[in-house]
Amino acid sequence: MNRQMLSPTLEHFLMPNKATLLFALKGIVAIGMALSIAMYLALDNPFWAAIPAVMLQARPHSGFVMEKALFLVASSLVGAVLAFLILDYFIHTPVLAIGLLTLIVAITSYFGVTVRHANFVFGLALIPITANMIVLFAISHIEMISSQTIFNIAFARVSEVMVGAGCAIFSSALLFPLRMKDILASHTKLLVTHLQTYLILSFDPEKNPEDKEQQLKILLGIIILINDDSSPSFYEHRSNMRRALYMINQSMQLIALTKSLNVISKQQKINPLLGQFKKVCLQQNLIAHHNGIQLIKLQLDHLEDLYLKNTLHNIFEIYENILLAELESQRWSSDASKYYAQRLKSHRDILFGFVSSFRVVVTYLMCVAIWVVNDGASSLLMMVILPILFSQMFVHAPNPSLIVIKLCKGALLSIPFALLIVLGSAASMTGYLEIFLLIFLPFLFIGLMAMTNPSITPYGLGFCFSMITLVQPSNHMKFAIDQSLVMGLSMALSMLITALFFQLIPKISPFILQKRIIHDIAEEIKKIGEYKRYSHEKFNKNIGEKLFFLSAYQKNTIESNQLFKLGILELLAAYILLNIEQELRLEKQSNIFNNIRDYTCQIFQLSIENKYSYRQQVIQELENILEKLSDESLGKMQAKNLVQYFKEI
Repeated sequence: MNRQMLSPTLEHFLMPNKATLLFALKGIVAIGMALSIAMYLALDNPFWAAIPAVMLQARPHSGFVMEKALFLVASSLVGAVLAFLILDYFIHTPVLAIGLLTLIVAITSYFGVTVRHANFVFGLALIPITANMIVLFAISHIEMISSQTIFNIAFARVSEVMVGAGCAIFSSALLFPLRMKDILASHTKLLVTHLQTYLILSFDPEKNPEDKEQQLKILLGIIILINDDSSPSFYEHRSNMRRALYMINQSMQLIALTKSLNVISKQQKINPLLGQFKKVCLQQNLIAHHNGIQLIKLQLDHLEDLYLKNTLHNIFEIYENILLAELESQRWSSDASKYYAQRLKSHRDILFGFVSSFRVVVTYLMCVAIWVVNDGASSLLMMVILPILFSQMFVHAPNPSLIVIKLCKGALLSIPFALLIVLGSAASMTGYLEIFLLIFLPFLFIGLMAMTNPSITPYGLGFCFSMITLVQPSNHMKFAIDQSLVMGLSMALSMLITALFFQLIPKISPFILQKRIIHDIAEEIKKIGEYKRYSHEKFNKNIGEKLFFLSAYQKNTIESNQLFKLGILELLAAYILLNIEQELRLEKQSNIFNNIRDYTCQIFQLSIENKYSYRQQVIQELENILEKLSDESLGKMQAKNLVQYFKEI
């Protein structure tokens, strides 16, 4: 068949690549195992074992699946305990019980939407979902509920989740396993490549500043990617994680140093070094690459400008450290004891968290109201819990409402297949698990194939999720088309409500969020000198994710571009202030340093407030203080270049 005659979507299904087939195969193996074990153990709702198997396979790398499985089981246990406590005191007062559930939804969603850790967000969402499943089911069947019944329900839910998680781990770790070490290796290799490009652009004053800025954004994206994937790597090989985190920390210092070079490079001729560095970058062998950098460092001694010599030496020293770490990574060295760095601290914006949490709560209460009006029908229970999950999963997406609508379409697409083919056939085959799986799993195989294509991933996820929920595989299946149809349509309705509130309660203006980030970084700079052990590494850890969000929020406007440049300037300012602080602490001139730091922070604050005339006065006062420093002070030379940047903003 001619590929040119097919649309990309049809080509994906009719002529799939190996990765797509393996992903779908691992998924149906996990689902088939989960259903078989759950039915063998005669658990109440085996389909709750199949759903985690699908969700955990979204990223099938073994470390990622292990971490998500641990969060899944822990969250289910916490949710079950909270459900016990609520039912113990408020089972006969449903309004208070639902009020407490709403509070749990609000708290977990607040922390969930302010963290980029995908598995942690998933785990937090499972706490209110588990609590809602148990509490709302008990409220709707209050006449037949006892303490033993509640325990049995909670035990069954947790058991089903554990079965699904275990099968997902088994499938990901033993069936054509994908390792996080390979993912991290590809990320770090990409980091080194883009660092080379960024350095070449920074060394050449004739290059377009917009190209440098674009390359810087790419670097920040790779840094965050490595940071995100370092957490699941902990469950496979810690040495790879330590090296990767060390490399991103060093990369942030390199960004600050090259920023300080830009002003000088307009006045100093470093073209010979630029040419040599370009030749070194062409070396594919990292050992030859490393040796070339050492030769360049030796030639720096011929430079007369002390500041330029020192800056370039530090740049190549850090770049050399990154190359050595990458070289050890490629050799799969297990010794990473000399590399110490922590994951970047999560950027939590209180305003963003409050607005997003409010959106989740309003969506949840809307669905609960529909559930209450319909006398707490069990078929509407999924409608209540889905908004909790999807509102948090997609809150950081550029267009979350569009993603949820695609999920809804995928869910609607599954209804006729689930009701007319699978459920209709399976109801007459109770007790024949093998035949049921032969009918059921091929449909999920198609849905899982869709999940490997980014453009149709939401359709595939919605299709699989809805298919499993509508069919509800068990040892005693019944063909109740009316109940299943109501459940399918109610889930689609809940997704539409979620998409609607993403539109009615939109995200905060990116321009406002950028200003808040600039303010937060300035507050972090104020800590320099307050703590004796405050270092470059600690500052990078605390503001790395903030810089990424500053880049992510950037729009193609003059004001937004200026704010991004201001954030990078804060990174440079912190680097310079840390160097000055070390110099002045030795000379016992802490008061002078405190004034330099405070004026610097004040300049950043005045910049986001657009108080330019007052800012010029503060810049002049900062220059006067710098004159008190020794002319031979390297910190003074660095600070003067920082002031030059302030004047250019």
